[in-house]
Amino acid sequence: MVIQTIKGILGARPLYWVPPAATLEDACDHISVHRTGALVVLEDGDLHGIITERDILRHASQRGGFGTAKVAQVMTRQVVYIQTNGSIAEASERMQAGGFSHLPVLDMGRKVVGVLSHADIPAGLRRGWAPAMGAPVAA
Repeated sequence: MVIQTIKGILGARPLYWVPPAATLEDACDHISVHRTGALVVLEDGDLHGIITERDILRHASQRGGFGTAKVAQVMTRQVVYIQTNGSIAEASERMQAGGFSHLPVLDMGRKVVGVLSHADIPAGLRRGWAPAMGAPVAA
C-alpha cells in the first residue's frame, strides 16, 4: 500500500492542542502525557500558533524556569502548515526550508486536523515515498 497524502500518514492520530491562555507548565504537561513534541494552539477551533518542546526549553533556560508565562507569549504565531492532500515531499521541503520539525495539518476547510512531525517523513519513505521526486516509488 502506497501512502500518497499527508492525510494517509496521519491516519486517525488524535489532535493535541492547548489554548493561548494556558501556562507553559500546562503545555509541558500535555507534551509529556501525550508523548508529542508539539502542540497546536487553538482558540474557538482557530489556529493561533504552535508551541514545541524546543520553544518551552528555550524560554525556561533563558528565564530560569516557566514563571507565569503563557503559551501565547512563547508560541510561534507565523505558522507554516500543510493541507491534508499535500505530499510528503512538500512537507519535507517546508520543514527543511523553515528549519522546524513540526507542521500543523489543515483540511480543505482550513480546520486543524493534526500535526506532522519530522519523524513522519522517514515513515512516509518506508511506505513508498521518494521525497526528492514527490512521487510513489515501486515497492
